[in-house]
Amino acid sequence: MTLTIYQALFSCYNAFAVTGVFYGTGQHAADIKPASNLIIGLKWWWFCEPFYVLAGMAIKGSIGMMLLRILIAKSHRMILYITLGAYELYSLAFFLIFVFQCWPISNFWLRFANVPGHCVDTTVTVNATYGYSAIACVSDWIFSILPFIVVMGLNMKARDRFMVGIVLAMSAV
Repeated sequence: MTLTIYQALFSCYNAFAVTGVFYGTGQHAADIKPASNLIIGLKWWWFCEPFYVLAGMAIKGSIGMMLLRILIAKSHRMILYITLGAYELYSLAFFLIFVFQCWPISNFWLRFANVPGHCVDTTVTVNATYGYSAIACVSDWIFSILPFIVVMGLNMKARDRFMVGIVLAMSAV
């Protein structure tokens, strides 16, 4: 179920991002011609970013539920709960920071058109993005290492344990 939700959210993100590229997303504002494309590109960027965060929340939740099926040790499950909880909470905060960084929301794409409104300082969103990336990276590592640790304790040949551990670790990334 969550994988299907992830696929829908990620498909929306991709559609919005690709559409935004046609209107200049990813280019310097001065290089976008005609200038009206800047507003359209920023609007598509605003729509794609929240879907990216929601898709990340869905896939990380899906992987977390899968890992709960194989984790037996209470300490491993606690590590997973803490990691997943921290990731999901920060993702929710990042989602809200991004969505409400400008008020009214339309000021995100209209700010270069001298429309009244205000946006938070860009360093806030940039720092929040760095924080989101760091938490996503750490949680990916933890989600990769936990199954590897579980498999290393199984009664199998060392080579087989290593190969199964690698496969499970790669599935989390």
